[in-house]
Amino acid sequence: MTINSIQISFLFIFLVILIYNSKDKIQRYIQIILCFFILIDFSVAPGALGISLFDMLTFFILPIFLKYYKKSIFISKNIKIVFYIFLISLIIGSYLSINPLISFIRIFQNFNYLIFFFIFTSYINNRSNFLKIKPYLIYSFLFCFIFLIIQFIIGLNFTFYSQLNPNTYNSGLRFPGPFQDPQKFAQFLSMSGCLFFALSLNAKKIKLQYFTYGILMTFGIFLSASRGAFLGLIIGLIYFTIKQTIQTKKIIYIFLILIFSSFSFFLIENSFLVQRTKNSGEDLFFRQSIWLKAYGYFLENPIFGIGTGSYTEFVIKRDNDQFWVINDSVIYYNHPESGFLLWLVEFGFLGSFILISVILYLINPFFKSGSNSNRLITLLESGIISWIIGFVSVDSLSDNRIGVILLILFSFLYISKFNRSSNNLKFFNYK
Repeated sequence: MTINSIQISFLFIFLVILIYNSKDKIQRYIQIILCFFILIDFSVAPGALGISLFDMLTFFILPIFLKYYKKSIFISKNIKIVFYIFLISLIIGSYLSINPLISFIRIFQNFNYLIFFFIFTSYINNRSNFLKIKPYLIYSFLFCFIFLIIQFIIGLNFTFYSQLNPNTYNSGLRFPGPFQDPQKFAQFLSMSGCLFFALSLNAKKIKLQYFTYGILMTFGIFLSASRGAFLGLIIGLIYFTIKQTIQTKKIIYIFLILIFSSFSFFLIENSFLVQRTKNSGEDLFFRQSIWLKAYGYFLENPIFGIGTGSYTEFVIKRDNDQFWVINDSVIYYNHPESGFLLWLVEFGFLGSFILISVILYLINPFFKSGSNSNRLITLLESGIISWIIGFVSVDSLSDNRIGVILLILFSFLYISKFNRSSNNLKFFNYK
């Protein structure tokens, strides 16, 4: 059942033809990204370049978006200046990196995230457009659950990957669903859960939808045995609980899901998650050793970093004891057991400071709005907070699927909080 680059290449050709022959090419692009969500991280080109299906589709749609789509989001002069500073810092870091070619390719891939954000935000900044893609978004979540359930019944042989991440088998069995890494899958579940709750605020059967998705989300995170994602979900829901008022009954549903999640994990003595928690001291010692080495890499070029996507190359040439042995093959680490630390090492202080500042600006908890939009905003913020907690221990953005879900959260949040043309979220008030 494994998928290779040749199959993805044929799929890419088919999808390009589908987009090109569509009346609304932007709508079709977004629908395809959501419909083929579990496949967008697979590589079109074989080898170390790792140019994914998402990269190629986004690169294809960019000129179409710039030429035909007029309803772009407003970008202030200050934001443009910050963007140019960030871009210049990445270019300098990549030029000074061990392998400039690989580093510049990684910059191209990272900016596909920015392109997707512009395309998605520009498109959904309209109620009718939002309603056209909403079902695709929800179905992409539910399909991942179906995949997980089948994998749980059949076993880990039910996967698209020729080999799964080593932590899937280490010290127990962890289910990654359609992902390769169970930690990334768990982060996806917690983020998509908060987004699903936000999109269901005005649903007629809100209790049924909330509890159904909440139980599936908890079940998935439980099978992944990811402590970071579970902690992120709990902190995100606590954040929601604290920020809301007792005036709405919907807070009760969220709070009950929080309680259910906590007890479902910690009352099962034989759960792998609990067993991993007992070994947290050993895991922390291991991570600290990696963090200290990564901090040493950062000190070699603290301002501009060692270059985007250069961590693996740096490890191979400077410190080649960070590797896994899988099927007699040596696989070197591509991150220092922390996404934020990876930013600091590869982007330097300047680039990582800009990225973190933008995130904090978007999830500013002191933003005030009306009661309904405030609940929506808080749920979106909770989803991003859940990712932040998990990102501390794993570079989940190396998977395009995590990046896409995170950008969708940011997109809704941007329109909700900062884009005046959204007219107080009227396009969310569907029945």
